[in-house]
Amino acid sequence: MKKYIISREAGRLFAARRTKLKLTQQQLGTTLGMTRSSVSSIENGSQAIVIDMLPDLCEALKLDMGGVMRDAVASARRKNKMQTESKEVVKIRSLVNNSKQNRNGGDRG
Repeated sequence: MKKYIISREAGRLFAARRTKLKLTQQQLGTTLGMTRSSVSSIENGSQAIVIDMLPDLCEALKLDMGGVMRDAVASARRKNKMQTESKEVVKIRSLVNNSKQNRNGGDRG
């Protein structure tokens, strides 16, 4: 079973680093044995990164793999926290709206 990381932030990091090293997507893809289109998809976050590929990707971009993994985990935690907070806000809004409707309906009688 393959393990993946999906992180738009990681993709942005890879794109920024590739640009800083003055590599094209095609050049990076050739180094990694993938198409330019796959590199583009990874950079924009629409394609997951196979964990097995991460060491080669980090080596090609002269990045510390541990740092990339820490950033990916931190990003996932922030995303999960934001999703949880968003769900809580929706629940609170629903409760407030229901409360207002109950009060308004009760005032008419």
